[in-house]
Amino acid sequence: LPEETPPEIPAPEQVPEPAGTETGTAAGTASRQEPGLKKIMVLVDDVGNNVFQLDPYLAFPGDLTFAVLPGLPFTRAAAERIREHGVDILLHQPMESVNGNNMGPGGLYSAATGDEIDRILEKNLADLPDAVGINNHMGSAVTADRTIMERVLRFAQKQSLFFIDSLTSENSVVGEVSAELGVPYVKRQIFLDNQCSEDYIREAVQSGLALAEDRGFVIMIGHVQCGALADYLTAHYKEIVEKGFIFTSITDFILDAYDNSRN
Repeated sequence: LPEETPPEIPAPEQVPEPAGTETGTAAGTASRQEPGLKKIMVLVDDVGNNVFQLDPYLAFPGDLTFAVLPGLPFTRAAAERIREHGVDILLHQPMESVNGNNMGPGGLYSAATGDEIDRILEKNLADLPDAVGINNHMGSAVTADRTIMERVLRFAQKQSLFFIDSLTSENSVVGEVSAELGVPYVKRQIFLDNQCSEDYIREAVQSGLALAEDRGFVIMIGHVQCGALADYLTAHYKEIVEKGFIFTSITDFILDAYDNSRN
């Protein structure tokens, strides 16, 4: 398909921002980073429908992490562009939602058996050999299903991948299961562009910075189709950094979380 006419993609599932959420790992709670370091991890979801929407994000001067959807016309090309820029890639794994929205290719249904789950994940990762982890696209039904998430997280563990819970459901069991299995995980705190407008993005970013100021870190998710988010982050990058915040990759974030949990 021509890049100028990307196919429609479902809007992200909207859930209330988690109150009092702590981002953690299975090794312990990363409630604080080193004194003076206020870490910002921004994950850009829904990559793969085209390549051109990546451009303003790849031009961003700080670290970002990109989550690529499987089986789309530009999945491989987008992953290659990201790899060339030396930043982290995740498999943005489509998972069934409670409202039955179309997941797109490579989706994981609640009815999937253990072997089917492994085959779906293996196929999707084959297009993303540089992926360092997995996060869920939609998934309010699947992330609340302990049986399926145990299989998904055991697969991730075997592949030395971590899991980011996009937290599209207040009933998610990802944190509990990850802790039981010893799989590194973190969870989203802020959605940056539920409305792709400068006013909404400004308020969401400021909420994220306040969390990072208080806790030492924040994990925020945006979407590649929202060009206004890339524009805002780039325009305010210098100002944010001068206030003592650091944009970090998900790999560095998790490594730091584990190091701090052991200290």
